Amino acid sequence: MLQLSVWMAPPLLASLVLGSVYAQLRSDRSVPGTDALRLMLTTAMVWAVAEALALAFTSAAASQLMLMISACCGSITALAWLTFALAYGMQGLQRVRPLINALAAPALLLVLAAFTNPWHRLYWADFGVAARPDAQFLIAETGPLHTVQLGYNAILIVAATVILAYDLCRASTSVRPAVLVLTAMFGTATATILAHMPWNPYPWAQLDTLGMAFAAVCIKAGMLTTGLLNRRRVARDQIVDAFTDGVLVLDADGTVVDANASGLTIVGMSEAELNRRKITELITTLPFDQRNERQRSRVELTLGQRAYEIATSPLNPEEPELDSVLVFRDVTQRREQERRLRAMQQELEEIAHTDALTKLFNRRVFMRRLDEEVERVRRHGSALSVLLFDLDHFKSINDRYGHDMGDRVLRTVARVAASHTRVTDVAARIGGEEFALLLPETKATGALQLANRLREAIETARTPQDAGPALQVTASIGVATVGRQSKGLEQVLKCADVALYDAKHHGRNRVSVADT
Repeated sequence: MLQLSVWMAPPLLASLVLGSVYAQLRSDRSVPGTDALRLMLTTAMVWAVAEALALAFTSAAASQLMLMISACCGSITALAWLTFALAYGMQGLQRVRPLINALAAPALLLVLAAFTNPWHRLYWADFGVAARPDAQFLIAETGPLHTVQLGYNAILIVAATVILAYDLCRASTSVRPAVLVLTAMFGTATATILAHMPWNPYPWAQLDTLGMAFAAVCIKAGMLTTGLLNRRRVARDQIVDAFTDGVLVLDADGTVVDANASGLTIVGMSEAELNRRKITELITTLPFDQRNERQRSRVELTLGQRAYEIATSPLNPEEPELDSVLVFRDVTQRREQERRLRAMQQELEEIAHTDALTKLFNRRVFMRRLDEEVERVRRHGSALSVLLFDLDHFKSINDRYGHDMGDRVLRTVARVAASHTRVTDVAARIGGEEFALLLPETKATGALQLANRLREAIETARTPQDAGPALQVTASIGVATVGRQSKGLEQVLKCADVALYDAKHHGRNRVSVADT
């Protein structure tokens, strides 16, 4: 037979609250652990309904069966809560599945003890009946295994709540979800303690189900309302571990206390090998002393075949003497691109400044340097000499041997001219077979001596042919020297050209000096 009483209200109310929370859970399973949360709510509802039916049945056997079902659901609820907390924090159960299986074994044994209680009386020592004017209720005298189950469930619930509260603090910028989850645990614990105290005047009243209802309300307000179960949460440590940049965390003494996967790859060690190693042992060429470098800084360093930009900064800028973090960004590709860019710039500059055939300076560079040196002489005095030389009968070489052979001769003469210049001199090709030497700080005597040596060197130089004897050429050279007091200082190149014409007019293969 069934009996209705006001004492059935607490478990029935709890089942309704748990059912409403379950209904609010969306079917989206993108957040790990939602299946375990659904299982927890389901078993908690069954638990509450079984507690209500235990009060409704007048048959002792039926009431005992309901108590057995509620005992089973209590263990499953606690284990499911822990499973949810671990799955939510670790984004899956792959790592903790062995732990869950191990914890399920004692819970299963305690459930079996509840169902086999008539044979050993270790879960419930005895049963009695409390007669009330409105109804009669079965009162269970708990045994040692019942106490063990309560303690075991309490350990699972406390551990799960602490883990979940910690993960919620990482997942949300607000502490409200974590506070509500902790409040749920304390509310459940308070209701359970009151329900099982010896001085409880209403031992048949299932007050612990009210604790579950209170916990469900807190979970709803702390997680469902804030949307933490409607979107996948990615832990900050998982994000850091997925960085392509290497991250090393150092303590105040420069000891590595943590590293992400990329950081381990950079230093070439496993997490176990890296444990408590000094950063100076791993990177001997670190360009700063970690104990003294506590402010933000950025340097570049080559490790092995890779180049890294290393940024260091304290984890807490207000207390820079505490832990700091090193971030290694691979800039090898950027460095290679910069090297290629510099090479291209250098090549373009060379193209703009040099003669493509002879690799001497071109006419534009020569004229710019000539203007600079003329201005320097005008301001500071000293002397400036210019040598202008032209190859004799060069057209006949092109006509007889071809332009390819003519180009070889020009390169030979260019090498000879370059070998007779100083660092401050400028050797340039300014026309077809016409060359010029700009000689700063050089007086007429020195310029004439250089011109004669150059003429002799060109005459004795040989340009080999693919077939036939090597070719020899001669050159006529005009020399012009000016100083601050010279008239027509800017016309020094024209004066050298006049002297060159004079050398050709008087027989070629000779040096002529301009009257400046």
